[in-house]
Amino acid sequence: MTVIIDHSANRPGTRTMAITAAALQWMNRFSERARAKRRMRREHEQLMAMSSYELHDIGMTRGEVAFGISTGRGVFRDADG
Repeated sequence: MTVIIDHSANRPGTRTMAITAAALQWMNRFSERARAKRRMRREHEQLMAMSSYELHDIGMTRGEVAFGISTGRGVFRDADG
């Protein structure tokens, strides 16, 4: 018969480490959302700076750019890279 003893449950720092890990995960999600918003704002600014001819050349209109930003989905789908 083999007995396995888990000493990690008795360590005083285990709870603190779990709380710290949860806080870091929350901050990571927050920073990812902020990064995505900055990326969308940058895309919007770059596209709106283009002429109508340049937008037409890539197959877009100003209305599509405005719609993508106003809905919060961005101009390009994530699958496009």
